Amino acid sequence: MYALAQKGQPVTSVMKRQNLVVTTKAKALLVLGYGVMTVWPVFTMWWAYAGETLIQSIGKALMGLLVMPLVVLGVYCIVLATAELLYRPRAERLQLAFCREYLQSYKGKVIVIAGSYGKTSMKELLLATLGTEKKVAATIGNGNTPSAHAQFIRTLSGNEEFLLFELGEGKPGDVRMFAEALRPECAIITGLAPNHLDQYKSVDVLAKDLLSLNEFVSRDNLFINGDSQQLLQFAPAQAMKYTSKGGQEWTNREIQVSVQRTSFKFSDSSRTFEISSPLLGRHQVGPLGFAAAFALQLGVSAASVQKALSAFFPHQHRMQPYMLSGATIVDDTYNGNLEGILAGLSFLDEIKAKRTLYVTPGLVDQGEETDNVHIKIAEKISEVQPDWVILMQNSATDIIASQLSYLRYEGKVTFEPEPLQFYQNLDQIVRAGDVVLMQNDWTDNYH
Repeated sequence: MYALAQKGQPVTSVMKRQNLVVTTKAKALLVLGYGVMTVWPVFTMWWAYAGETLIQSIGKALMGLLVMPLVVLGVYCIVLATAELLYRPRAERLQLAFCREYLQSYKGKVIVIAGSYGKTSMKELLLATLGTEKKVAATIGNGNTPSAHAQFIRTLSGNEEFLLFELGEGKPGDVRMFAEALRPECAIITGLAPNHLDQYKSVDVLAKDLLSLNEFVSRDNLFINGDSQQLLQFAPAQAMKYTSKGGQEWTNREIQVSVQRTSFKFSDSSRTFEISSPLLGRHQVGPLGFAAAFALQLGVSAASVQKALSAFFPHQHRMQPYMLSGATIVDDTYNGNLEGILAGLSFLDEIKAKRTLYVTPGLVDQGEETDNVHIKIAEKISEVQPDWVILMQNSATDIIASQLSYLRYEGKVTFEPEPLQFYQNLDQIVRAGDVVLMQNDWTDNYH
C-alpha cells in the first residue's frame, strides 16, 4: 500500500501509480473474491434468521456483514499460501523439466547471462550484434523465470544457432537451478552488488549462487565483468574478464562520454575501428567492447558490429535521455543496485552542464547492508557534488541525508514526499542547460 513505509502514518491510501494486470490468475482471484462476497451474505442471513429474538437476528446480521472483508482476506491468504507452497514449486519443476528436455536435442549454442545488474542490456547487445549475421533468439524483455524460459522455448523454430537466456536470482540456488536445466555452453556474469538480500542474506551467498555457473561451462567460456570489484573478490582466477579497458585480445581506448553517445576506439590483434553507441556512461564501454569482441570471434563482420551498436538505444528507464524544457533528463529509474547508482553518478560527474540535479529514493532489498549501501551512495554524491540533490522521502533517504550532512556536502538537498507529483511537475523545476539524473523509482509498495 502507498502509505505503508511512511513511518508512523496510518494506512490511508492505496497505490497511485500501478494498475492490476488482469492475467488468468488475477481473473481467478477476482472471481473467487466475488464468489465469497456473494455466498457470505447468504450465510449471514441464514445465521441471523436462526436468532431467538429480533435483536439477536439484527446483531448477527450486522456482525456477519462487518466481518465480510476479513473473511474475503482470509480466503485469499489461504489460497495464495497454498499456491506458493504447493502449486508454484511444482509448476516451476515442470517448466524447468520441459526446458531441459527440449535443449537435450538442441544443436546450437546456449548462452546464459546472469548478474545483479546489466543482464538485459548484455543479452540485447549480444542479440543485436550476433543477430546481424547469425540466427539468434533471446528471452523477451527481462523475462528470467522458469515460466518465461518455457514460454520462450515454445516460440522457437528449432533452427537457431544461438539461444540467449537471462537468468533471474531471487533466492539461494536459483542460478544453479537454471544452469542445471539449460546446460549452457557459455556464461556471462555482468556484475555483483547487494541485491535480494532479504533472501540471500549476504553478498557472499549471492556471489556463490552466481558463480555456480563455473561448474557448468568450460574455463574459456565463463566471462565476468572485471569492472565489478565485488565480483572480482569471488571470481575464479581463470575466468575470462572484460573491462572498460578491454579484455583478452582487444583493447578499448580514447573513450568519450556525452549526454547523447558513448564512443571509443576498439582494437583487436588485426584491426582498429570506432564504436559509437547511444548507450550512456563510461560503464557501458566494457559491455559494448565485449559484445563486439564476442560477435567478431564468432564470425560476424566488423561493419555489421559497428552498425548494430551504433543503433543500439538504451532500454526504457535505463540511462535513457530525453529533453524537457531545454534540460536533458537521464531516466535511470529502473536501476535498483549500488553499482548502477555509482556508475550513474560517475556519468553525471563527467557531463558538462549549467546545473546538475540528482534524484533518488535510495535502494530496497538491501538487508543488513542497508546502512552501508546508502552511506556509499552519499559518499559518491559528495564526491560528484551535483548542484541539487532531491531525495524521495523514506527511511533510506534519511541515511543519505545524514551522511551528506556529515560530509559537509555543499549543494542543495531537498526531500520530496510525493514522487508522482514531482515527476508530473518536473518541467516546472528544470531550466535550460540542466542535466537531471533520476535513479531508481520505488514502486508504491515501498513508498
